[in-house]
Amino acid sequence: LRTLCIFDGESSVDVTSNSPWAQLPAGTCSVIAAWLEEASPLRLVTQHELEFGYFEINGVEANTRHSGWRSATGTPEYLVTDLGPQTVRLVPKPSASDLLYIERYRLPVAMAQAAGATAEVSPEIADSYHPDLVIGALAYMFAVPDSEVADKQAAADNRTAWENRLQIAQQLLRTT
Repeated sequence: LRTLCIFDGESSVDVTSNSPWAQLPAGTCSVIAAWLEEASPLRLVTQHELEFGYFEINGVEANTRHSGWRSATGTPEYLVTDLGPQTVRLVPKPSASDLLYIERYRLPVAMAQAAGATAEVSPEIADSYHPDLVIGALAYMFAVPDSEVADKQAAADNRTAWENRLQIAQQLLRTT
């Protein structure tokens, strides 16, 4: 989650006519691009940007409050992305059903599956990061309050090493 190391450029979700809401695929961390079939890319915005920021309506830039964005209907131009991890809002509200294509960063499939799922899943984290994951697992395991395993010093040491590895991964992957 912190390194955004799994990119998925071929996801799509259904968009229903007259409904501004769309549910992102399970495990979505961040949407970096979105578009509808045969249309130009949607601009990713926050609610605040539409309320108070700069945006364009019919090709004209506006720097004042866009008070009607929640009720507008037509061809979507914006995708509001700050509504939670799985929900986005199309603005204006689509007047026809469509398919929303997204490029996103996501969690590994195994983490996104429902609890209790028994299907076997191959690891998706690149092999080069597996030794780092072991350090993270050790940090977690030594911190479990169990009389046989708990070791505060080992947990702290591995946690420090884990945080260092995460910082390196974030720099290598150029993500914040």
